[in-house]
Amino acid sequence: METFTFACNVNMNVNYSGEKGLVEIPSAVNVPFDLNVDDCPNLRTIAPDLVVGDRLSMRRCTSLKSFPDNMYIPGRLILSGCSGLELIGEGLKVGDGLYLDGCTSLTELPKDLHVESGIIELTGCEGIRIPQEVIDRHANGALINFPDNYSIIPKQA
Repeated sequence: METFTFACNVNMNVNYSGEKGLVEIPSAVNVPFDLNVDDCPNLRTIAPDLVVGDRLSMRRCTSLKSFPDNMYIPGRLILSGCSGLELIGEGLKVGDGLYLDGCTSLTELPKDLHVESGIIELTGCEGIRIPQEVIDRHANGALINFPDNYSIIPKQA
């Protein structure tokens, strides 16, 4: 497989969709608008200091196992079809919709997950455990689209 070099600081939308050689989004990447890395099947790592000005789309990045702690995505975060995704880091904040549909390896949402508006799409995340705190936090904000089979983790006293 050919190695792929990621442009770290650009002043535009960035589209690396379908890049088979992309295995990581390295440290110090700053994209002021949208970043699209859909269909990058070998993408495994995202640096925790990634800055995206609006939307981050990572559909069908099947080798991605985890999403970093304390990330802020001001627009939509689209991880649909990331079937290898097992962990969403603590402290994730999303501005306009979180799409996790088809993330079949994801077993639990972090209790401090916050989506400001839009939807939390969980269709196909069968058996996922959802903290009551997440449900309560989004009662008057983002709509949660639950999978057919899920469980709720009670609040801890």
